[in-house]
Amino acid sequence: MVATLIKTSGNALFGHRNYVLSGVLGASASVATFGVGQLQNEQGSPASAWQTPIGTTSAFLTIDAGSALPWRLFGLFRTNLTGAARVRWRLGPDPTMIAPVFDSGWLDGGVQPGYQQHVFAPRLNISEEVEPTSLLIEEDGDVIVSEDDDGVGEPEALQFNMGPSDVLMVDAEDDPVVDEFLIGEEGELFIGEGTGLAGTDQGSLTARYCRVDIEDAGNPDLFLNIPLVYAGDAWEPGRQISSDSASGTDAVTDEVVARSGAEYPVFRYEKRRWDLAFASLPDDEVFSGLEQVMRVARRGANVLFVPFPREDKSNFEAVFGRLTSRSDVTYPSTNKAYRAFRASVTERL
Repeated sequence: MVATLIKTSGNALFGHRNYVLSGVLGASASVATFGVGQLQNEQGSPASAWQTPIGTTSAFLTIDAGSALPWRLFGLFRTNLTGAARVRWRLGPDPTMIAPVFDSGWLDGGVQPGYQQHVFAPRLNISEEVEPTSLLIEEDGDVIVSEDDDGVGEPEALQFNMGPSDVLMVDAEDDPVVDEFLIGEEGELFIGEGTGLAGTDQGSLTARYCRVDIEDAGNPDLFLNIPLVYAGDAWEPGRQISSDSASGTDAVTDEVVARSGAEYPVFRYEKRRWDLAFASLPDDEVFSGLEQVMRVARRGANVLFVPFPREDKSNFEAVFGRLTSRSDVTYPSTNKAYRAFRASVTERL
């Protein structure tokens, strides 16, 4: 069995380690003045993009991170891709991807008019289904794995906690039968002798190289224009954003009003935005997670925010851009186990 990615909590993701900016890039095709080096900036303008020659609507980009590093989140932003575009992400020990450790397969790019982005957060990829042993999830969140068919774990059954910050891949060294197993997106259990893929404490995928293939045969521009790419690791907080978080759009329009009262608005631009609220962020994640993300953001780098990675609306809802704090980190109550924080992330044009 080859299985990948271990997380199932579905909390928001903050992509703050973009290896596109620091890695060595290569492409199958590019215009001399619009090479892959254009991707190593933070602007989302088509004038500072990687672009293929006229007539080339199929190309790939490779990213050499320099060493085996964790990958969790991927995306293409401010593109000229159409709704018929297809995208494929692969990770491996060499750029040829002859033997990748992860292969998304060809994905429907899902690019929507007005959004012009493709976001991919891998969840579970199984090349061979394996019959699971029984699985019992108790009210307190404990997961009990047993070889019995009645779904009731025996006292000697393997147990672990299914908390939102836990890695749901376990080496069951003490179990005579179960070697490794994964809890799937819908709670299903998969068992095998190994995943063939390393996992980190955040459920990331580990590899040195990343390759993204893009096909958009019906593109009316007759070329591909990709201003921003994200490929790297991400932080997933132990608690989801609060219900008072909100998404919106900031638009700049010059308003001209005639003496008669007639209005002549002149649209300039618009940026999508999320106003984020954390009401109960675990205290131990402030410095290990939140502060790491904010340190990157304060230096002007873009952060990729995906509010609900388990849903199929990321191409609408995700925002890649400037993350700024709107409050200091506070204690929402006398319980010092949790912190509160507010921030905004605004699309980078």
